[in-house]
Amino acid sequence: MTEYILFGVIIATVAVLLATKTNAGLVFLSLCAGNTLLQFADRNISYINTKLQQNYLTSRFIVSHGLLKVVIVLVPVAIILIFSKHYRSRSKWLTQILPSTAAGVLGCLIIIPLLSASAQNSIASNPTWSLIQKYQIPIVAIGLLIALVDVVHNSHSGRPKHYNKSSE
Repeated sequence: MTEYILFGVIIATVAVLLATKTNAGLVFLSLCAGNTLLQFADRNISYINTKLQQNYLTSRFIVSHGLLKVVIVLVPVAIILIFSKHYRSRSKWLTQILPSTAAGVLGCLIIIPLLSASAQNSIASNPTWSLIQKYQIPIVAIGLLIALVDVVHNSHSGRPKHYNKSSE
């Protein structure tokens, strides 16, 4: 059952990125940025959580430490989703399948360890998750290569479409 959830998350990531025509390579890189941000902010998360509880949240709404970590990882992704929406034309959807899949797998690798202990234990007992963890370094390295190629290959030249060389 858990493997269906893992595949569902990856397929949902691919579907969302294809439907919004977002640059999947940038989403992969924003997940990397969110994970880096989390590593630097990890020591301050307890302090941030305490301040949120004291100043802004009611006693009925308690933000868990893990949920705050997930939000920190996903903020750069949300920014890319907002500003990179409709980045691609529909005709280039095939070129986005690999970077979208890489972003989905990376998202699982980053977010699942941030979940509660019971959720982690139920996922850790799955052979699919064990296989993904066993090969996480090559998966992330290949995903990074795909994302970088995607971003470089599909970056705009900086010239407006109506720019005419003869006007120079």
